[in-house]
Amino acid sequence: MAALTTHSDGPLSKKQKVNHDASLKATPSSHWNKPLDNSIAEGLAPIPTAAGAFVTDHAKSLLQNSVGADEVIKSKLSNKSVAFTTPGSKVKASKDNSKGWTLSSKQKKSLNAKLLDDCRFSTFIPLHQLWISYITQVLGEKTEDMGQKIAKADYHGAYFMVVKTKCPSMIGLGGIVVQETENMIRLVSEKNQLKSVPKQNTVFSCQVNNLCFHVYGNQIRYKSSERTVRKYKNLRTFEL
Repeated sequence: MAALTTHSDGPLSKKQKVNHDASLKATPSSHWNKPLDNSIAEGLAPIPTAAGAFVTDHAKSLLQNSVGADEVIKSKLSNKSVAFTTPGSKVKASKDNSKGWTLSSKQKKSLNAKLLDDCRFSTFIPLHQLWISYITQVLGEKTEDMGQKIAKADYHGAYFMVVKTKCPSMIGLGGIVVQETENMIRLVSEKNQLKSVPKQNTVFSCQVNNLCFHVYGNQIRYKSSERTVRKYKNLRTFEL
C-alpha cells in the first residue's frame, strides 16, 4: 500500500491526491481487519468488568450509617442503571439567587424603607455636624460662585426647611436630609418622623453658620452625582 507522504513544500497536489485515493481503493478489506499486534495490545488498559461492584461499594459508603443498607441497595440498584450525573443537563439557578449577591430594585426599596422607618432625629445629629464642617470647607474655597457651590454640594446631613411650595401643609416642615433621589428629598424631623418632600415646585432654606441659603427644588432635580458636574445659570427670579 502506498503511504500518504507529506511534503515540507506544502499540501498534496491534485494528482498526488488522486493517486492516494486509488491506492486506498486497491487495498483489500482484509488488510484493515487484522488483529492488533501483541505489543500494541499489551499497552492498552484492560476494560473494566466490575462496574457494578464499584456502584455497590460507593452506595455502601454513602449509606454506612443507615439501617438496612444492604436491603436498600438490592431494591434500588438491582438490574437498574444508575446515572450519577446527567450528561448535557444544566442546573437552573433559583430565582432568588440568579443574580448572585446583588439586590433587585424592589428589594433595595424595601430595605431602605425598613432602615429608615425607625430612624430618630438624635441619630443623625453627628451627621449634621459633619456636614457643617464639610460645607464650611467647600464655601471657603475660592473656585466658584457661592451659589454654584451650594447647588453642587452634597445635601446628606444638611438641615432643610420648606419655605415655599404649592402644597400648603408642607410649609414650615424641617429636618435633616437622610436620603436624596432625583425628584425627592427625605427628611427626619425633630419629632422623629420621616417625611418625603418632592423637589418640584419647592423652595428649601438652609443655614450655614451665619449664612442662609435658598435652594430651589426645580433647579436641583438631578442625582447627587450629576449635580456635581453640572453648570448652573445665574437667574434673577424663579417661579414655582
